[in-house]
Amino acid sequence: MATTTANRWIESLAGMHEALDREELAFAFGRALESLAGGVPWRIELSGASGEASRTYAEGLGSVARLGATTTGRHLDDWIVVPLHFRDDVIGDLRVAAPEETEREDLDVLSDQLAAAMIKLQLWSDADRESRQSRLDREIIGEVHTLVGSFDMDYVLARSLEQILKLLGSEVGSVMLWDGRGFTTKYIIGLPEELTRAVRLEGRSAAERVAEAGVPLILEDPEPEDPPEGLEMLNLKTLLVMPLLSGGRVMGVLQAANPVDTWPGSHNLRAAEEIGHIAAIAVENAMLHREAVRKERMATIGQVMAGLSHDIKNMLQAVRSGYSLVRMGTDGGDLESVRRAVPLIGSAIDRISGLVLDMLDYSKGGRLRLAAVDMNALVREIAATMQPLAESKGVVLETAIDEGAPPARADQTGIFRCLSNLTTNAVEAVEAGGRVEIRTGRPAGGGGVEVVVRDDGPGIPEEERERIFDALYTTKGSKGTGLGLAVTRKIVEDHGGSITLESGRGRGACFTIRLPAAPGGVKER
Repeated sequence: MATTTANRWIESLAGMHEALDREELAFAFGRALESLAGGVPWRIELSGASGEASRTYAEGLGSVARLGATTTGRHLDDWIVVPLHFRDDVIGDLRVAAPEETEREDLDVLSDQLAAAMIKLQLWSDADRESRQSRLDREIIGEVHTLVGSFDMDYVLARSLEQILKLLGSEVGSVMLWDGRGFTTKYIIGLPEELTRAVRLEGRSAAERVAEAGVPLILEDPEPEDPPEGLEMLNLKTLLVMPLLSGGRVMGVLQAANPVDTWPGSHNLRAAEEIGHIAAIAVENAMLHREAVRKERMATIGQVMAGLSHDIKNMLQAVRSGYSLVRMGTDGGDLESVRRAVPLIGSAIDRISGLVLDMLDYSKGGRLRLAAVDMNALVREIAATMQPLAESKGVVLETAIDEGAPPARADQTGIFRCLSNLTTNAVEAVEAGGRVEIRTGRPAGGGGVEVVVRDDGPGIPEEERERIFDALYTTKGSKGTGLGLAVTRKIVEDHGGSITLESGRGRGACFTIRLPAAPGGVKER
C-alpha cells in the first residue's frame, strides 16, 4: 500500500471512530474501503435474531454511501464476506465485491475497526437517547410540579393529561374524576368518552376496576362492548388505565390509548405514575380550596346578612314608630303626633335608600356624570346636613374652607355620598364633647383638590387599618354592613382619585380624599 493511500486509509479509520451518526460512519467506511480496494460495491449487514432475516446497515459504491433497509436473505456469492467481530461476538457481515489482489488481512483489520466503531456509535446513541429522555422527564415533571400550586382543577387535569401522553408517546387519552360511586369525564384528547365506558372486565368498566384496585391496568387488544362508531379509525391495540392517587385515595383515572412504553416497571410508566400522583395531589388541593372558598363565602354571606338584618331592623323600627304616631294622630285628631312622625319616617326612608344605593354602587357601580364641582360649597352643604346628628350626640362639627381650592372634576352626587359616609362615621366614632372637622385644600406638591375629614375619637388600631376599606369588613359589629368605606373608595378611585387613612389608637382618624382638578368650566352645586 503506497504511503499516500495508507495515510488516507488511516485517516478514514480514525474518521469511523469519530462518527456521530450512521450516515457519517458509512461515509468514513466507504472512504477507507476505497483507499484499500478502489471504488467497489459493498454492503454492511447486521445479523438478525433467530429465524429473522439480516438487516442492511448501509451500502455503497466506494466512498459513495447510503443507509440501507431490511433485506430478504439475498446472497451475492461472488462478493467477499468478512465477519464483523466485536470481542467474541459476530454482529454481522461485511460484503465486498473486491478484486482478487485485495489482501484479506487488510479487510479483516477494516472489518474489526468497523465493528468497534459501530458498537461505539450505538452506545453513544443509546446514552444520548437516555440523556434526551431524562431531560424530557425533568421538563415534564418540572412543569407538572408547578401545577400543584394551581387551584384551577380543569387546567391541572388538562395539562397533566397532555404531559403524560407526551411522556408515553400516546396521542389520545382521557382523564376522569372518581367520587366513590361513578366517574365524571373532565378532559379528553381524541379518545371517545363512550370508549372509556365500553372497555369492560367482568361486567364493569376497566376504569371502575382500576379505581377500586388503585393499580394501573394494561390491556392488550381490548375488545370494547358495543364500541362507538369510528373506533376502527383509532386502531386500538393497547389501553393503559392508570389511577390518580393522593395519599392512597383514588382521585380519578387516566387512560392512554396505544402508549409506546408501558410494560410493568418501565421507566416511562413509573414517570407517568409519578406525574399522575402529582396531578392527584393538585386536584385534591383544588377541591380543598374550592370547599374552603365555599365555606368562607357562606360565612361572609352570614356576616353580611347579620349586619343588614340589624340595620334594616333599626330602620323599620323607625318606620314603625312613625307609623304608630301617624295612627295615634289620625285616630285622635292629634295633628302634632303626625308632625312628629314625618321626620322619623323620612329619616328611615333616607337610610334605607342609602343602604340600597351602597349595595348597587359596590356590586356594579354607576355612570359618573363628571363636571366642575365646587368642593367648598359641597362641604358646607354636608356640614349643614350632618349638623343635627352632631348636635344630638353633643359633637362639635366644624369646617375649614380654602377659598383658593380649585373645583374638582367629579360626579357631585357620588362625592357627596362619599363625604357623607366619612362625616357620619366620624360623628358616630367620637364621644360627647368630641370634635369633627371637614377641611378643603390643595395637596402639597401636587395639583388637584383634597378634602380631609378628621375626628378626635378613639382612632383605628393598626390591625384594623389594613382592612378598613375591604368590602364587608366593619368595626361596628352587627351595627354596620361593611359597605360604606368600600363604596367610598370605589367611587373615589372611579374618579381617578385616591383616599388615604391616618390613624392610631387614641389619636383619632383622618381620611383624605384627593381628586383631579377640573380643567375649567363653571362650578356646580
